[in-house]
Amino acid sequence: MRTVYTVAVSFLFIVSTAISQLPRVGSTVHKNVQTYFGIARRFDPMDSLRVVRTNNVYIIGMRNGLDVDTITFTSDEIPILERYLNDYEKLLASKTDAFVNDSALRRILGRVVPVRYFNSRVKPVSVRTMNGVIKTGIPLIASDDCLLLSDSSVFSPQLHLQTKAFTCIPSAQIETLSKDASSGSPIWYRVEGNVQQFRTAVELTCPERAYLFGIPPEFVSCIAEPQEELGPGASYAIVCPRRTGSSFAAFGGFLSTRKAPEAVVKSSSNGSNGTPLTFQPLMYSFGLDASIAMGPSFDVGLRGTISAQPPTIDDLTLQNSLGMDEYLLQVLGTWHILALDDIGFRKFGVTTTLGLGPSFLSYRTRTYVDSTNVTSTGSGIAIDATWNLQVMCAISRSIAFGIRGTATYQLGLTSDFDDIKGHDGLGLEWMASFNISDQSAAYLGAQLVVSYTLP
Repeated sequence: MRTVYTVAVSFLFIVSTAISQLPRVGSTVHKNVQTYFGIARRFDPMDSLRVVRTNNVYIIGMRNGLDVDTITFTSDEIPILERYLNDYEKLLASKTDAFVNDSALRRILGRVVPVRYFNSRVKPVSVRTMNGVIKTGIPLIASDDCLLLSDSSVFSPQLHLQTKAFTCIPSAQIETLSKDASSGSPIWYRVEGNVQQFRTAVELTCPERAYLFGIPPEFVSCIAEPQEELGPGASYAIVCPRRTGSSFAAFGGFLSTRKAPEAVVKSSSNGSNGTPLTFQPLMYSFGLDASIAMGPSFDVGLRGTISAQPPTIDDLTLQNSLGMDEYLLQVLGTWHILALDDIGFRKFGVTTTLGLGPSFLSYRTRTYVDSTNVTSTGSGIAIDATWNLQVMCAISRSIAFGIRGTATYQLGLTSDFDDIKGHDGLGLEWMASFNISDQSAAYLGAQLVVSYTLP
């Protein structure tokens, strides 16, 4: 009876282990493999991940032997996750952004975050082993114990990981290293199985390797822990930094006049050729942007803006002044220099936007006669070109806030003003007319921005 019980328990253990496995990662995910596939990146640093597969897949973060956090993939998401793991390198190498364009893959983004860790610019080196054999290939990863070398002078992850086209060479078996990928190289750096000499040789021949921070699971049996002391390793770039779709941004702030329109008033009371009008130095600006993503880094959209200068109607100071309100519509092009990662990997983003479009101008003019201010109105049309640079911080998957620096050049096209007619203190007819000789203006400013991205 005891024998039957033992066999049954063993059978259940084997079945449970087989069921819990995922392609390429098994039932336990090493932390460097977790980094490589971007699995559960929202977790705090973990010693490893444990995979439990029933109807769903549960990935459990482990630290100090304890389960501390869990993410879940539902039964209908399991095939998507398996395809993600099996085709990971092919997806990364795709000329089209598969992670953005594939609606199925988008479902699991946030629980997995694709990252490109492979450095394709690493050059091949040559290794001479103790038995005189020379191997030439791309240095992939290294530790004090081993050097992982591709089997040829090129390495394409989407092809060569599947065929295991790489060789793990123990450092104790390496006689010399050369940075010239040639058996006839004139310079070979001595190793002879010595760890310190191996480190020096690595530093001189291949201070960069193709991988460092995240490594494919196929490499773990050779080198589970690449050593940073052996060089900077591969740089990496976020592949799917943000969700694409429609977004809206509301903004408000101020603009400071850096170049003012040149306007004058001619009054029949003093016969002058034209007294200059003082332009308002400050403008308040509010508006709304609506954009749609054309790719992971570029948006196009529309902007509507209302900008208003402080009124002078109630100012009792005698003055010759010009104020303006503006109603602006622009076509926008946005480049995400450092895109917000709305799945939690990067909380800060930097974007720059160019806008171009027409604006309707509503002018307010003011002059005085017999110690009394009198006002008139006018209108104009202009073309505005605007450049923005903004820094944003994500506070949720859809909402971000930040600050925007803005510069605008306003090319005035037309302007028209109403004359002011009246009588002076002696009862004589009096008239003032206004004219803008240079309608162009330029502004610099800052605005607060709140954005919302549709789920």
